[in-house]
Amino acid sequence: MSRILYILITLTLLCLAQPLQADDPMKPAKESAAIKEAKRLAKIGGTAIYCKEEPEIMNEFVDKARTHLLMLAKDKYDRVFATVDFKNLMTAFSVKKPDVKCEQTILDLKKFLRK
Repeated sequence: MSRILYILITLTLLCLAQPLQADDPMKPAKESAAIKEAKRLAKIGGTAIYCKEEPEIMNEFVDKARTHLLMLAKDKYDRVFATVDFKNLMTAFSVKKPDVKCEQTILDLKKFLRK
């Protein structure tokens, strides 16, 4: 009998504790400004690679983009996630046919480099 009582008390406590959890693991976290910018710049950079932009210009773009992301990041974890997202997404966009014209991407890239 005491074993059944123990199981019932444990289940009751577990059910009551569920609403007290602060973070819902199923709810997506808000993206930081650095992560959003990493995605935007990765799309520009990856598309420019797909469009065969000159390697010297791409090296300059990547260096400037990484510096920009490091300045936007709010902490060391944000820096890591932003730079990893940038690198991985840029690689992914470099092998996928872009949804915008190459000319527009090159203009966006050069606009970022002039900042």
